[in-house]
Amino acid sequence: MLALAVLPPLLGWANPSDPPQAAPEAFVSHGSGEGEGFVGEPLRLTLEFGWTEEHLEAGFDPMFLRAMDLQVQVFAPGFLGNDDFLPVSEPLRTLQPALGLDFALGEQIAQATGPMVVRRGEGEFVQFEVTSWLAPRRPGLLELAAPTLRYRPSRADATDGERPSPDLGPVVEVRGSSARWRIRDVPPSDLELPWSGFVGSVALELVEFPTRVVLGEPFALRVRVVPRGFIAGASPPLDSAPPDLEATPGFDMIGAVREASQQVGSNLWRYELVAREIGDQELAGLRWAVFDPRAARHELLSLGPLAVRVEALPAVNPGAEPEGTTDSGGGAGVQRGASVRTLALGVGALVLALGVGLLLRRRTGPRG
Repeated sequence: MLALAVLPPLLGWANPSDPPQAAPEAFVSHGSGEGEGFVGEPLRLTLEFGWTEEHLEAGFDPMFLRAMDLQVQVFAPGFLGNDDFLPVSEPLRTLQPALGLDFALGEQIAQATGPMVVRRGEGEFVQFEVTSWLAPRRPGLLELAAPTLRYRPSRADATDGERPSPDLGPVVEVRGSSARWRIRDVPPSDLELPWSGFVGSVALELVEFPTRVVLGEPFALRVRVVPRGFIAGASPPLDSAPPDLEATPGFDMIGAVREASQQVGSNLWRYELVAREIGDQELAGLRWAVFDPRAARHELLSLGPLAVRVEALPAVNPGAEPEGTTDSGGGAGVQRGASVRTLALGVGALVLALGVGLLLRRRTGPRG
């Protein structure tokens, strides 16, 4: 199995004494040499590398002096984030079992997608690809340094799993080109609702909202912020204010929290509410001011209004045996109170009956 490592510079190269060699049979490059975007916008970056089919089939010897099952090393400054780019997702894992290309990003092990046959110049190469999502931190012309691919071609007499030694073949180094991004600042908003600070193409999706609630009992409204156009694994940052729940007479909001979402690439918000008026009510709904980088304008997203029926807490007959407990603590407390009162009335009646009987016995008894 061929293995790849994307390592920070502090780990160093496999053998610094080996002179780098040119390699027309291999390449490494950023997927896009130039691009544009806005501050805070999640940008899809790709790192592509590959070899001719004949060279790939020949295989590689281990690269590292330590016991690591890695045969190829890629050094890509900034691909995992730096002072200019904020990482907003984990690098993607491949779903293709054809050839596992394991690599290490920092301390994490992942896989590159591929293989795929591409034509570059006058030759054909077997290409692999790694994807990362970064958000620019500032405006200006930002640059990602040129990536470097290093590997040690396999020797015919090297045994499988042999540790590197000075007798093994030389390290081959292939250098790509840098990538530049022209980043613009987000323009001022002209919307009536203040900008939340979020940058991205998203939509609001209702996840949970009850059609019936009980007066005075908390209930939940859950809404998901779903990215439009992001592939699985890319999650936009939500370091901004949550969607604004408009104030509605008859409803009180207890709080809002962000929850973990099972849907990759989305963010989930939960609002706790309490209804204060009985009858058919309407919650005004949610509004969220965001900046859409695709349209290059501020947009006001909305969800609602939301209809709900508010019912009173069912009355409990003090003389009847309770049929069960309700879901809420308030209903259960009412039923427990009714049971205690019923038991107290029964005990009082028994004591009264015994007292009356004893009094009658004393009056009708024999007189001495």
